[in-house]
Amino acid sequence: MPLYVKHHDINIADETIKEAVFLAKRYLKERKLPDSAIDLIDRTMASIKIMDEVSKESIQELKNTLESLIKEKTEDPLSELAWFENQLKNKISPILSGQLDQAVYKI
Repeated sequence: MPLYVKHHDINIADETIKEAVFLAKRYLKERKLPDSAIDLIDRTMASIKIMDEVSKESIQELKNTLESLIKEKTEDPLSELAWFENQLKNKISPILSGQLDQAVYKI
């Protein structure tokens, strides 16, 4: 695990490793331990790192851009919103993007 901690620059508790083994045994039955647990930890650490890289400044920039788009009267508002959606998905993590997609479908 030290290599993953160094690579992702994220520390993990011993309990996290135990939980990863438990979850891998329960949900990743097509793969064998310890590979499945290690992969689960690696993917989780990567996701956390990606989510941490989305800064508050980036979110504020996106918010300002959206507010500008709303205020402006353009000839093709749908293409402007499609462009904004693309910008949003490029800035946020895939996990957060998936959660946003799920939220849209629940509305």
